[in-house]
This record gives sequence, C-alpha cells and structure tokens, in this order.
Amino acid sequence: MVMGVILLSMYFAKILTNFKENLENIQYISFFHYLDADKILVKGEVEIFAVGVLIGVSVVTTVIGAFYFNKRDIAV
Repeated sequence: MVMGVILLSMYFAKILTNFKENLENIQYISFFHYLDADKILVKGEVEIFAVGVLIGVSVVTTVIGAFYFNKRDIAV
C-alpha cells in the first residue's frame, strides 16, 4: 500500500511539472521523468542515464528488501 502511494505521488509530481513551469525541479524525484515512453516508441532512443537510474534504484531497493526479509523472526 505504501508503494502505491509513493508511485501515485511520483505520477502526480510528473503531471504537475507539465502544467507549472515553476515546479520544474520536482520532476527529478519521479520515476516517470526518467522513462520517457514517447521518445522510446517514436524515435527509438533510450537514454543511458535514465536506464542507469532505474536499474540503480531497483538494485538498491532489492538489497534493502532482502536484508529486511532475512531479518524477520518467523518460527517454523
């Protein structure tokens, strides 16, 4: 549930930056900024930096999740 709220917040941050130019700095906290689907589909171009950011966040969150998963106290 928390992840859903985070993703919705990121989506709304991206939408807000499209409407208000003074909120332009907020777009960098959204994953949707780094994955430009229109550019990928129309031009066939993928930004290496954007892919690196998404892979980096995925690796970090996977490691954190594995750490907390192994730390659970479950009696079998």
